[in-house]
Amino acid sequence: FDESGGWAANARLTTRVADLGSVTVAGRTRSSGFGSLSQNINSRQLEDLHEVDVASSFELGKFFPEKAGVRLPLYYGYSKSVANPKYNPLEPDIKLEESLKRAENQNIRDSLKFISQDIITRKSINFTNVRIEPQREQTKTHLWDPENFSLSYSYNEIFKRNINTEYNLDKLYRGMFSYNYSSRPKLIEPFKSIKFMDKGPLRLIGDFNFYPLPAQISYRTDLTRRYHEIQTRNITNPDFILPATYEKDFLWNRFFDVRYDLTRTLKVDFSSSSTS
Repeated sequence: FDESGGWAANARLTTRVADLGSVTVAGRTRSSGFGSLSQNINSRQLEDLHEVDVASSFELGKFFPEKAGVRLPLYYGYSKSVANPKYNPLEPDIKLEESLKRAENQNIRDSLKFISQDIITRKSINFTNVRIEPQREQTKTHLWDPENFSLSYSYNEIFKRNINTEYNLDKLYRGMFSYNYSSRPKLIEPFKSIKFMDKGPLRLIGDFNFYPLPAQISYRTDLTRRYHEIQTRNITNPDFILPATYEKDFLWNRFFDVRYDLTRTLKVDFSSSSTS
């Protein structure tokens, strides 16, 4: 509480769900007029604010046998902020509570309270670097090993509304697939054991060597889709509905890299990237 009668409160709770992950819940509330001693009345916030935030992370790979080596990390987040103004935004000199009392019926009161609120809601879900980890006893790597592959997916949504905006919706989707192969292939020297080929002109053939496989191959592709829609509220003439605004983007990126040591002295590097 402060000297003006305003008050504020904060709370936070964190808990673990066995060995699966953790959940954190935080809340905050503040009344209009709350502020520090150095602030005057005009510089303080003039709305009641209520906020809640939930953040959780889980390792869903725990549902699989340990030998499978599955890693499936999940993150989920949710937050909501609601601001109820002290004064009627359509009549700034009159308190909202008085405007609600003067309303002719319950429908008008509900409508006025609804459009006066300033609300922001955020949602997020992420699966990051879903993969299979290599076995401890595994010594050799192959091009087709499932450990070389990984997947990621994320979805984020933001919703807003206030006195000037009926809704402002922003959605972002992203998916990624990657392949990474890395090894130390053994150098093959087919004529090394033939003694008479290590002297004279035949030495050029005797020193012939090559690597059977590339040292590194990597490929990554990601798709990003964004959808944004805004509907503005016409507060001067409610009977005239303003057209909504849309924004849509779709982006596709691809990256490919190869490092191949053909011989002991001949090395090749190739890299490419493209965007659509």
